[in-house]
Amino acid sequence: MFLILDLLASGEPVSQRTIADHLGLTTAAVSRHITTGRDRGWLRAESSPASRREHEVVLTSAGHALVERGRHRRDEAGRRAAGELGGAELRRMARSLQGLCGYLEEQLRER
Repeated sequence: MFLILDLLASGEPVSQRTIADHLGLTTAAVSRHITTGRDRGWLRAESSPASRREHEVVLTSAGHALVERGRHRRDEAGRRAAGELGGAELRRMARSLQGLCGYLEEQLRER
């Protein structure tokens, strides 16, 4: 759910299809998350001006506040974890994450 909210934090209305494609989710999964987010007051879905069959999703002010809190906690946890690791461990982790990012980018190019 947080990934969807974080994606919407750009402020631009985003279609359910775009969310699904961007995050690698099914449209059914995105629809369930949107229903949950709408029920909790974090987002709203509006008819798309481009197509009556599509909906655009935007964050509410409560959704923006939740994303900011989530980002702060994520960053705080990252700093805490980095503080507990030594330099060699951090370098190893950074290399592993760079390798993973490279692999994922390659997979996306192949799709």
